[in-house]
Amino acid sequence: MTSAPAAATETARAMAVARRTIRARARRGQALAMVLGLVMVGAVVYLSHPAAIVPKLQRLGLGTVLEVLALNLPVLGLRSWRADLILRRLGQRVPIHRMLAVQLVGQTSSALTPAASGDFVRAWLWRRDDEVPLATGAATVVFERSFSFGLLIAVAVLLVAFPRFGLPGWALVATGLTAAALAPYLFSRSSSRSDRWLERVISRLPWIGGSSERVLRALGELRAIMASPPVLLSAGAATIVIYALSGFQLWILADALGHHSAITQMVATYAISQIGGIVSTLPFGLGPADIVAVGAMARYGVDVSMAAVVVLLSRVLATLPMAIASIPAYLLLGRPSITGSGE
Repeated sequence: MTSAPAAATETARAMAVARRTIRARARRGQALAMVLGLVMVGAVVYLSHPAAIVPKLQRLGLGTVLEVLALNLPVLGLRSWRADLILRRLGQRVPIHRMLAVQLVGQTSSALTPAASGDFVRAWLWRRDDEVPLATGAATVVFERSFSFGLLIAVAVLLVAFPRFGLPGWALVATGLTAAALAPYLFSRSSSRSDRWLERVISRLPWIGGSSERVLRALGELRAIMASPPVLLSAGAATIVIYALSGFQLWILADALGHHSAITQMVATYAISQIGGIVSTLPFGLGPADIVAVGAMARYGVDVSMAAVVVLLSRVLATLPMAIASIPAYLLLGRPSITGSGE
């Protein structure tokens, strides 16, 4: 008969093997996806007709470039405010200057890692320097990622389907976005039976190990966020404005290059392209997001070569400056100020 310590050792060994197998398969899948992504980026560059890029860039002007760059600031501010709103709901406080720096670092880390997994560095930084429990920080990041993705889908579908119908269509857009923002409230309630089932399922997952209690605590924090309609509506409004500003960046670039279209079309293009990038799980959504954006803009009547130039420019002007700014932001965060137990 196997002793309890021996059984526990065997279980831990099996879980370690399962985790290694999962990681190995994930790495192989990511390598293949990265190759395909680079092929797609090459296709976008080819479609942009590289020889014609310089003449098109000369049409932009410094003012246009500065406008697009300036829009990165309210986007950063709104993302930081949204995270602060959620942490306050959970009883935590982070100074605004630190929140901005953490957001910069998290945004860049998110873009550089598969499936935006690097965004969880924010939870670690909040715990390291602001004594925010790890479960609370993780719940905040998970909520922001899933909530934003849900609103991305809503924005894409609603802006493609209804603005053409005028005022009634816009009423449907507003109603749909409000419903999408409040939808998480439906999942904020649970029963003791479902809680016990969830606890059993989580404890059996091979990659969880001994962290099941922390995961369950994070799920409780998630429910606390979703149980507040004011938080959901405020976070939803901030998220939708972020998408509008990002779409406005595309609109400015396309307009400067000679294509005049409705800003709603560019916001829809941004939302659709981000969905493609997120689903691909590639760093930066590299490849899928770009090719989807070109296709969406072409569907709205933008010349394919011009659409490719706009997409490449938006990559440079909306992503690169934030990545550069994240370096001094991380240095300003300073050394760890606490040593915690990981709770």
